[in-house]
Amino acid sequence: MVSLRNKLWSMPGGIRLAGRVLSLCAAALLSLQIISLALQYSLRSAPPEPGSLDAYVASLRSGLTFDLADATHRIYEGTTHSDGRRIAITENWLQWTLGHLYAPLARTQNTELLLAGGLVNCSERSQILKSLAEEAGLACRFVGLSGHVVLEVETPTGWRVADPDYGVVYPMGIAEWQHESSAPLIDQVLSAAGYPEPTIEHYLQIVHSASDNVVLPLGSALSPRLDRVERACRWLATAIPLGCLLLGIAAMRAGSTGRKVERAAVAIAPAPLASSSRAA
Repeated sequence: MVSLRNKLWSMPGGIRLAGRVLSLCAAALLSLQIISLALQYSLRSAPPEPGSLDAYVASLRSGLTFDLADATHRIYEGTTHSDGRRIAITENWLQWTLGHLYAPLARTQNTELLLAGGLVNCSERSQILKSLAEEAGLACRFVGLSGHVVLEVETPTGWRVADPDYGVVYPMGIAEWQHESSAPLIDQVLSAAGYPEPTIEHYLQIVHSASDNVVLPLGSALSPRLDRVERACRWLATAIPLGCLLLGIAAMRAGSTGRKVERAAVAIAPAPLASSSRAA
């Protein structure tokens, strides 16, 4: 027990032990990241179910002409409204960890992850639509209302407000849409989509409270900070454990070299001289 403790606390032994622990932790995180990338690749490469939102997105990316009203309705039908979408540890272990330290970082604006998860809120539905519209070459921008998010899209016939959380598109831009004179048209569009009058009244209150409506710049992420964090986490989730693994291996080698030097020093050390009393 004493020799083991001395071995651990000696400089070379401690370095080698730290290197082993670091290497094991790094290998576990690296394995988790490899599994995450493999799962994401398998989801992307798997054939989509016919009639699903994934099948529609694949058709758009294969050359199907983008239609704003059709895309908005398909996103509404193909996803489930929920505020519970969070990054899973199998999607990105680093962002998952950061999300436990600061809750907003646990969300995602990654369109592929949102499509794979299926659970989205209004802003995340708008994010999916924004990605598809931009892939079709259309300019877009988010519009933040009182607790609601829609998308303004520049189509060949002019600006249109699309609300994929309700599955509707309005034949006007945000400037006209948020004016009180648009109330009859908004009522007509939502009524045709089957929404009850109380829902429409609440919707109109949100739209026409123009004082707190925020129009973001063209192409801007809804949360630039979250966008930067997600982009950084995508490569840091691999770079951090890989760097730690290399550092751990280097520490183990340094510890082993130090132990060899210690043993060599002990081997060549001169034997202690006998005491004068024993010589006599």
